[in-house]
Amino acid sequence: MRSLKIAFRIIAVLAILAGVIWIFQGLNVLPGSLMTGDVDWTDRGAALTVAGALLLWGASRNPRPKPQGRSTFGGRKNIRPRAERVSRCVVDTATPNAPHRASI
Repeated sequence: MRSLKIAFRIIAVLAILAGVIWIFQGLNVLPGSLMTGDVDWTDRGAALTVAGALLLWGASRNPRPKPQGRSTFGGRKNIRPRAERVSRCVVDTATPNAPHRASI
């Protein structure tokens, strides 16, 4: 995973550099190319620069750690022990011939 982040960062920096070069060539600041003076390359360079910046930002982010001790419902902690959460209904089995009563 770490090498993938490094690769994305390198690609992002190269895209930003290429985009800036295209912007300067489109604005006729860097002469000597077929792109010099063509405003279309300024737009393409700006788009590539923004895409490279977004890629660099995404590759530089650290994933958020998952919260510990949280349930999946409502984000509240489960305070009661598991035995209480599972068995809420207690059956009275003190007398074997008596009808069973459930107490909640």
